[in-house]
Amino acid sequence: MSRHPALQIDLMMTDQRQDLVTEGVDLAFRFGALPDSTATARRVLSWPRVLAATRAYLDKAGIPATPADLPQHAIILGPGSLGGHWSFRKDDGATSFQIKGRLNVRGSEGAIAAAVAGLGIVMAPLVACHREIERGELIRLLPEWNAGTVELNAVYASGRAAKPSARAFVDYLIAVLREDQPPPDRLSI
Repeated sequence: MSRHPALQIDLMMTDQRQDLVTEGVDLAFRFGALPDSTATARRVLSWPRVLAATRAYLDKAGIPATPADLPQHAIILGPGSLGGHWSFRKDDGATSFQIKGRLNVRGSEGAIAAAVAGLGIVMAPLVACHREIERGELIRLLPEWNAGTVELNAVYASGRAAKPSARAFVDYLIAVLREDQPPPDRLSI
């Protein structure tokens, strides 16, 4: 807004999907794979999913050595993992299974806060929890296993050209997010 003083923004923050045309929304940001749609989308970035827990939780419950150990733990399911189907890949193989959450949270911030409170293991995008990992509040688990990625997409309403202000905002956001990438894989056990 400081670059474009005449720009007016009506910001809606919700986890609910909007009908962009009916609600007059110029631009929406959506996490995860996009369903087939007539809307135009542009991938902004993708981040790896990571597992994390507190040292206190791990001291009490033990450190999982492989994904197969996870069902024995208290799991916090966040928005990217509601439904509990987790898949992991490694150079020498892959595994996939249903997992039940002890706590199901509809927002990433809440799921990460629950993990920081010592309630269990959370799977979250690295971008959402890297500060907690850097500060030592959470410890990254099973870093040698690939738990997939979470995509952030910019979605424009179908049937009309994207407004120049919306396209410019997406360009700006991509530049800012690329500068502020989470740290490389570290602080893991």
